[in-house]
Amino acid sequence: MGLFGILLSLALLMFLAYRGLSIYVIAPICALVAAAFSGEALLPAYVNTYMKGAAGFVQSMFPVFLLGTIMGKLYEDSGGAKAIAGAIVKAFGSGRRLPAIAAIILAGGILGYGGVNVMVATFALFPLTLALFQELGMPRRFVPAVMISGLATFAMVGPGTPQVQNIIPATILKTPPTAGLIPGIVGCLMIFGMSLVYLDRAITTAMKGGEKYEPHPQDKIVTDQNLPSPWVALLPLVVVFCLLNVAKLNIVTSLVVGIILGFVLMKPYLRDIQSTINVGALGSAPAVLNTAAAVGFGAVIGTLPGFKAAVDIVTKLGGNPLMAAGISVTLIAGITGSASGGLGIALPILAPIFVGQMGVNPAAMHRVASFWSSGLDTLPHNGGVITMLNYTRCNHKESYVPMFWITVAFTLVASLVVTLLLVAFPSFA
Repeated sequence: MGLFGILLSLALLMFLAYRGLSIYVIAPICALVAAAFSGEALLPAYVNTYMKGAAGFVQSMFPVFLLGTIMGKLYEDSGGAKAIAGAIVKAFGSGRRLPAIAAIILAGGILGYGGVNVMVATFALFPLTLALFQELGMPRRFVPAVMISGLATFAMVGPGTPQVQNIIPATILKTPPTAGLIPGIVGCLMIFGMSLVYLDRAITTAMKGGEKYEPHPQDKIVTDQNLPSPWVALLPLVVVFCLLNVAKLNIVTSLVVGIILGFVLMKPYLRDIQSTINVGALGSAPAVLNTAAAVGFGAVIGTLPGFKAAVDIVTKLGGNPLMAAGISVTLIAGITGSASGGLGIALPILAPIFVGQMGVNPAAMHRVASFWSSGLDTLPHNGGVITMLNYTRCNHKESYVPMFWITVAFTLVASLVVTLLLVAFPSFA
């Protein structure tokens, strides 16, 4: 009954999230459903497990989310994000659908690789994406899918990225952020290529079927052209990446330096620095709490006998232990509805088994865990999916299917290839 309760609670969580109910409400309720089926006392499960899991995530990750949202707001208010993306659009050729889609994906990837938090980089990229969709008449329901293609795929799990999905494995496994460099690059290129081809075909098909851009009443497209140089805007992001991967500073220090440099360089393009900082800081609350709610759900699930039995089954699967590790991570990330939350729960359990007992290379484990964490994590109850849909004023029913293909199907294919490369060529780790 315990395993059935876990599966039922997960299905219920996904269904209710798909129906648009708040993750703050449904996550603890669904966690308690699973606990009830396992015969656990409900009040301790909520107070001692759910709340501690959620609060622990906020305690450890809030500085990264806070700095990420401030950087995102800086790049939104200064026009830095628009300057970078605009330069990419110009380089690829404007006025055409495929280059415009590619430009948005690359712009999101650059912001992600520069340290802007995956979820809240949405705030900076959304106005530009909306303007391009309006210009080219593309159906608005594809906005979240195009944006998430760069923000929450390869930029989240690629080698060297300062995103938490790459930092958590580095912290737990004591590996560099660039672990599994070559397979990681191959996986990133695969995700980019598959996403670009799919989105172009899907949008083309929709437009041939009569769909067109229809603005939301609350849409506001900024047309101010007083933008910083794209090279100036790019510099703080490059500095964050270099401080993390070359100077080997921690993620918080790297982001602080990048933010200070960004304010210095782009001060002439900011109307109110205090407002940028305050609004950016306030934006970190929903971003971190959405994920924390999912982590609290996963924390309850992780204590249940059914979950431990499921982990035991997966870890004893036949075949290569590296593949089993990847499958284990993505299943746990799927249950928690969070790549970062899933890694935080899974790696402390799995690392001693796969690295300590089975002798898996920690660097290979790092890259495999990072990639596979981004597979099943973005099911409908994922906090990042919910945040992006809410911010772009879309809903699951109209926009989730293309998001699923990009963030689940394509990332799982790329994760499989990354794992096979590391199995076939251990030196790549």
